[in-house]
Formats: sequence, C-alpha cells, structure tokens
Amino acid sequence: TNDALGASAKNIGMLFNSRHIYFIPLSQDDCEGKPNSLIAHWDLLPKALESAVKTMGIICGWVILFRILIGYLEILPLATMPPAIRCLLLGLLELTNGCCMLSTISSLGLRFLLAALLLSFGGVCVIMQTASVAGALGVGSYLKGKLLQTGFTFLLSLPISAFMEGGSPGILLLFCLPIAVIAAFSSVICKNRSRNSVAVGV
Repeated sequence: TNDALGASAKNIGMLFNSRHIYFIPLSQDDCEGKPNSLIAHWDLLPKALESAVKTMGIICGWVILFRILIGYLEILPLATMPPAIRCLLLGLLELTNGCCMLSTISSLGLRFLLAALLLSFGGVCVIMQTASVAGALGVGSYLKGKLLQTGFTFLLSLPISAFMEGGSPGILLLFCLPIAVIAAFSSVICKNRSRNSVAVGV
C-alpha cells in the first residue's frame, strides 16, 4: 500500500496490537520516492510460520515439563508438608498449580499473602519460557525486576494480611512504611537513569 505510513498508519498500528491478527513482515520499498509506502515480504511467510510454531512448541514444552515435575513432587516430598508450604513451593515452580492450592489454606490472611507473592513472582516455569524466547537479550534484568517486585509486594501485603487475621486497624499504619520505602527507592532509580541517559538525535 502507498499510504501505510500516512493516514492509515494509526489503523495499522492498532491492528498490530490486536489479538488474532497477524501481519506478513513489512518494509519500505522506496523511502525517498514513496515515504508512506510499505510492501509485504511474502517470501518470509514460511519462515515466520516456522518460527511461530517453534516458539509455541518450546513454551508448551516447558509447561508440560513442569507439570510432570510437580506431579512427582506432590507424590513424594511434598505429600507430608503443610498446605501453606506446599502451595508456596508449587506456586514458585508453576503459578497455576500454586494458585489452585490456595483453597486448601484456611487462614484468609495467609491465603491473601501467598496469592500476592505468587502472582508477583510468576513462577520459574514462566521465567524459563521467557528465557526461551528472549534469545540474546537474556533475562538478567527481567529476573532482577521480578525479584524486586516480589519483595515490594511482600512489604505491601504483610500489614494487610495481618489486619485480615484480626489485627487492630492501627496495623494498617505499617502500610505507609513500605510505600515510603518504595517511593524513595523509585526516586533514586529515576535520578540515576536520568543522569545516565544519553539523548540521541535521529
């Protein structure tokens, strides 16, 4: 199309972000003569399909592998452990199985705390799936962010969990402390990034 980067660019961008809509790889065919024109590279379609199927196979493979591992753990070492410990360990390995076990915990406050921790961390299975598709980018920064997010979630959820267990309303004042810590930490990170950032002219 000769108008892909013109009036149609907004609509094409929205379609790129829509579910179940896929594009053939595109590029400009004449950036000087036709700056708004894009062409589709149909010759790349087989390679794109092959890459998509391979990626989905790898992700499904990790899910199956962790489900088998959890099946063995439930039979052997985790069978005699308290429900809260089982839920935490299984959830750290694979999020869905851990969340399914939350119903076995009678304490509402503990259930809330474990749910918050598991949802913020996401599970080792998700980390391995991400590592499989990240390629050369790696998951170092991603993993640090996950651990940092889990730590913040624990600080924020702990006073709420204690209140749900029958603690006095005053315990919610502790909620202000982790918020202050997070705000200070975020401020330091933003200042460091603004110092280290370099403006690049295009």
